[in-house]
Order: sequence, then C-alpha cells, then structure tokens
Amino acid sequence: WRYLSNRLLAPSDTPEWLSFDVTGVVRQWLSHGGEVEGFRLSAHCSCDSKDNTLQVDINGFSSSRRGDLATIHGMNRPFLLLMATPLERAQHLHSSRQRRALDTNYCFSSTEKNCCVRQLYFDFRKD
Repeated sequence: WRYLSNRLLAPSDTPEWLSFDVTGVVRQWLSHGGEVEGFRLSAHCSCDSKDNTLQVDINGFSSSRRGDLATIHGMNRPFLLLMATPLERAQHLHSSRQRRALDTNYCFSSTEKNCCVRQLYFDFRKD
C-alpha cells in the first residue's frame, strides 16, 4: 500500500455524517500509472483506553438498500465507488453556452407562448 493523504476529524458522541472531497487523492492515485491494485479507506483511533472503540460506517453498504452492493457488503471491506471521465471527454463537458439574440416577433407576439426578459421601469414620484 502507498500512503496518499489523511484527514483529521474530531469524533463526537452522537452519530453524525461526515463528508469530504477525495477527488485530488483519487486523481493522484490513478495518475501514477501501472496496475490499479486497490484503494483503502481506513479510520484510526488513538484512544486512551482499550474500552473506547471507534465505530465507522461507510455510507452505501446496507444490503437492504441496494441489491448491487450485497456482495460487497458480505466481504466486510470498505469500497470507494467512483465514476471517472477520460480527459478527452471531460474537456468537452465545460462548454459555455452563448445567449441567442431574440427577434421582436419571438418576445412580442400577440399570443404569449414564449418567456422573455423584458425591461421594467418604475417611476416613484409624488404628484
């Protein structure tokens, strides 16, 4: 295993959801090339006494919720499920939309079928 990163979290006495972005770590993990052997997500507790235990549940491993995760749940190992977009496809996803110029007939027709932004002017004066 190769160590990539860590995150320091303060546990509390009540159950709580914790989330953090692992995009950079996963990108670093995949960029080293070679065979992708696995990814380990683990929790470490430096508790003072042996009676203190740290319970960590990773969301998504309840076999009653998703049928496709039943096999993974039975393995008792955490897994990180992710979707990756190849770089050549990702560059096409960030296109900026151009606003089109609307002609007068589109916005000001006699039948109001189209939504258009129109200027509105208020004059607050005392007569």
